[in-house]
Amino acid sequence: MNYYRFIKNGTGIYEAVAKESPKDDPRRINKPDGSWLPKKGLEYPGAISFWKDFGLDKYIESGLLDWHISILKDRVEVMIIEKPNKILYEDEYQIIVNAKFIVSPKIINLDEFLKDFNKNYTGILIEESLNNKEIIKDLTVTNLKVTDDENPSDRWHIYTVSVTRDEIKKIQQNMAEGKWYTHFIAGDEIIVVYKDKMFEYKMTDKVEHEKAVEYGRSIGIPEEQLIIKEIADLQ
Repeated sequence: MNYYRFIKNGTGIYEAVAKESPKDDPRRINKPDGSWLPKKGLEYPGAISFWKDFGLDKYIESGLLDWHISILKDRVEVMIIEKPNKILYEDEYQIIVNAKFIVSPKIINLDEFLKDFNKNYTGILIEESLNNKEIIKDLTVTNLKVTDDENPSDRWHIYTVSVTRDEIKKIQQNMAEGKWYTHFIAGDEIIVVYKDKMFEYKMTDKVEHEKAVEYGRSIGIPEEQLIIKEIADLQ
């Protein structure tokens, strides 16, 4: 799992905006509501915060990122890290960590990050794996195959879909309990989705891939159905 921090010249974007736009700045009239985010940073002097996936989605969808960008004149970058060994605070939106525990961060420009964030993934989705099957209507479907089981109630409706990262998260939220999973691919990247777990990695990352397959085994998915192994072996 990755965590994300938006920065300007090494400074967190919230701090950078506060310097550029004081409280009496008329531009703040158009500032989107940000009260949903717990303000915990002051409780950990010297520490820095990173978005979790849910917080990142909320930050972008709320319009706060766009407003922050409109205030800042210099280029905004995104620092991306894997889970640190020690987390000082965590909620559904963010983690707060001591900067000294940040190892090998990846820093990319904002345009590159957003292009990657909004790209499409191709994957397989089984209708019967969903609690709310209506969400399929909102996805881009490129193919449909129905299995030929003799009993119609045993047949699976298997869709090939093109989806965004946000749509993948909505699919996960609607997955039924049981031995289900799905997977999505974009270039050399794969996202493997279970009801309560998600793995995202490069096809060349055999260690992370084996973790994704092993998790499927641990919840009872038959070996012959864990075709993510076959897909990875073809890359």
